[in-house]
Amino acid sequence: ERFDAEHAMQCKYGGFDLRRHDRIRDMLAEMVDGVSYDVQIEPPLQPLTGERLQNSANKKPEARLDFTARGFWQRGELAFFDVRVFNPFAKTHLNKKLESAFGRNETSKKTEYNERVINIEHGSFTPVVLSAFGGFGRETSKFISTLISKISERHDLQLSSVANYIRTKI
Repeated sequence: ERFDAEHAMQCKYGGFDLRRHDRIRDMLAEMVDGVSYDVQIEPPLQPLTGERLQNSANKKPEARLDFTARGFWQRGELAFFDVRVFNPFAKTHLNKKLESAFGRNETSKKTEYNERVINIEHGSFTPVVLSAFGGFGRETSKFISTLISKISERHDLQLSSVANYIRTKI
């Protein structure tokens, strides 16, 4: 196909989607590392040992999430995060409201990982869903707001300055 802006936003084979995802994952993990501890990028999930999960759950032995952090949501708790960057102008989203597209992407991630993280890893799971053109889903909004508050408090900075910095970086 002809390489234009539309193709670059859709193409998974050219690596653009993967590089954008990895940059956001790494940036968020680094920011979270400043306010939590034991942050790891792509740690393997514990292997399943006969546990029964929903059919839609990811049961692969090599399953991984994008990053983990201890103490982000609750003291001592291991929080798991998985990033998805999607194009709201892709054919699958064109006839949907943007809010619906975010919701479907968050639900898709939760269906795949939430049960395994809660029952096997004994942690919490947060899908981090962003549009390639800006904006993010409801759960991501809560995550970003909490991150902003924690950074602001840790470094004694104004919330608005931290929020502007993070949103600009994303």
